[in-house]
Amino acid sequence: MGKFPYLRRSADAACFYVENPLGLDVRLFANESVPLERESFEQLFEFLDVARAVDDIRRRGIFGDAPASLDRVVLTPDFHKGSLVPVGTVARARHFCIPQAIGNDIEEAPYAYKSVEPVVDSVEEGHIAHKVARLWPLCTVKG
Repeated sequence: MGKFPYLRRSADAACFYVENPLGLDVRLFANESVPLERESFEQLFEFLDVARAVDDIRRRGIFGDAPASLDRVVLTPDFHKGSLVPVGTVARARHFCIPQAIGNDIEEAPYAYKSVEPVVDSVEEGHIAHKVARLWPLCTVKG
């Protein structure tokens, strides 16, 4: 772990604190034997910029009265570089969602899919977005 200067061992040795430019509470639950990649942390730090963007948007009143924030991130032992967000990243996003942060392995369990209508309705009711079109899925493509 010595090659990652932004990792600080917690007092109880159960995890590492990950120092980051935004000062967010980021914790990596892993021991010394878990292999880590620099690219994973680079991708994580890019992802954390979402917190800055949400703060900017909130200050402009776009979220209304909702105290939207990204205030904590937990990294699981399988933390490694993903396509857009590192695998093993769990982010506490309050009053907004990050679709790119949702795991891609759900496609392996088609019964886990649910109707998107309640999701779209809640996004509109929360004044996050407005419906502009209705789409019907024709098929699912994996690959």
